[in-house]
This record gives sequence, C-alpha cells and structure tokens, in this order.
Amino acid sequence: MLLLSAFAVQAQNFVLLEKEGTTKRIKFQVGDQMRFKLHGSDTLYDEQISAIFDSAVAFGNFQVNYADIKQVWISKTYFWSSYLKKFSILVGVGYLGLDVFNRTINHDKPILSQSAKTVLVTSAAIATVTHLCERRWFRVKGKNRIRRLDISLN
Repeated sequence: MLLLSAFAVQAQNFVLLEKEGTTKRIKFQVGDQMRFKLHGSDTLYDEQISAIFDSAVAFGNFQVNYADIKQVWISKTYFWSSYLKKFSILVGVGYLGLDVFNRTINHDKPILSQSAKTVLVTSAAIATVTHLCERRWFRVKGKNRIRRLDISLN
C-alpha cells in the first residue's frame, strides 16, 4: 500500500474521435500533432496539442472549441500496408532494373520492354492506393463526434 501511494497518480485527458455505435476510436493526447480544418475555413492547421479542456483543445497560443472543428486528418499506418508499399515499389524497380540490364547485355531493342513498363506501373499503382487508404478525413458531423475523454482513478 505504501509503495502504491509513492507514485503520483495523474488523470489522463484525451481528445477522442469516435463514430457513435461502433468501437472505432482515435485518441489524441497532449503533445500529439493534430491536423484539422475549422467550420467556415479551408485552412489546414497542423498544430501540437498543448492542453485539453472540457469543451476545447489548446494549441500553443490559441484554443479551439470542439464544435468549431469540421474535419481532422487521420494518418494511420497498418502493419500490412507499410510492407505492401515497400514490397510493391521494390518489385517494380527491381524488375525494371533487371530487365533493362539484361536487355542491354543482349543488345535487345527496345531497352525498356512492355512487360517491364506494366510491372512498374502496376507496382506504383498498388503503392499509391495503399498510401491513400492510410490517410483520410474524419468529418465531425452526424454520428461522428469529437469529445474529451477523462481517465482518472477517482
């Protein structure tokens, strides 16, 4: 008991993005970077969270009410997607390099074959689509909401 009371217990506050009726939640805490747009503005803010309040979040020298946030940019990398991107780029560039090298040695014309072009374009398309799937806008409207989550032991 004495050992447990020696540690300072501090409440943790999170900015929580959630879709009502699901278990999908994205948490931001003090120190995290948040990219967002406000209602009535197309400006993309990229700020570090300095404090979290009941109805607002603070970024350095200004404060934004949760109700004023229109969209939050979510960038979530999954295990499979990061490896798929790297693998597809490696396959495309590797195949192209080996094919061009082989055709140069054999004095074949054209040096860049149709199959090498197809593999390169396909691997670039896979990497691009995977990259785009990792990043999306979280629109704060309807069932999507933004709020403060307070985790304390009281």
